[in-house]
Amino acid sequence: MIGETDDNYAGSELQKMQQGTISGQLGHFSLATEKANQDLVLKAIQQGLVASAHDLSEGGLAVALSEATFKQGLGYRVQVDLASRQLFAETQSRFIVTVKATDQVAFEQISHQSAQLIGRVTAKPVMHIQTKDETIDLTIEAAKDAWEAALPCLMKSEA
Repeated sequence: MIGETDDNYAGSELQKMQQGTISGQLGHFSLATEKANQDLVLKAIQQGLVASAHDLSEGGLAVALSEATFKQGLGYRVQVDLASRQLFAETQSRFIVTVKATDQVAFEQISHQSAQLIGRVTAKPVMHIQTKDETIDLTIEAAKDAWEAALPCLMKSEA
């Protein structure tokens, strides 16, 4: 994972879901951090070190991890030093990338500690996330069903 996660949920999908509204002051945004993190992702891609990349925007880390697995039917085992609610934080300037094991050292060298290893991709189609306060285990199929079911609900509530 590239970038830092904060606890500001103003303007997020989570806030809208829990409170039915979007309000509050957005968190601090650093253009320099955004550029540095995007440059890192671009450099790693150009060097052939990135197998996949996904921004952490709508829905945060949990949603991005799940969306990244839907097409290939793969799973993952992730452990993060975050509270479970932070899985849905939409903090700016964050990315999730996958790197082959053979490229891990090279990637870590160019990331200069801007990225942290949080887990592994698995062939078993199950998402496993360990946070500071919760363990989440869900099949990718169940996650995809929930994700797809949310789209009609969102469209319905917008009408």
